[in-house]
Amino acid sequence: KALGPGAGGSSSGARVVPAARPAPPKVVPQPIARPTTTTKPIQQQQPKITPVAHRVPVSAP
Repeated sequence: KALGPGAGGSSSGARVVPAARPAPPKVVPQPIARPTTTTKPIQQQQPKITPVAHRVPVSAP
């Protein structure tokens, strides 16, 4: 019984956990520094896109 649930859960979890841990830490820290600056300009563009999105659905119906 222990091998059944343990092997299935540990094998699937082990693949996602180790792969997700080492990969993000290396790529995340570097890109995060850049996105932080881009997040500010992106926020300004978002408000502009939001009104446009509302106009599209409203004008469609």
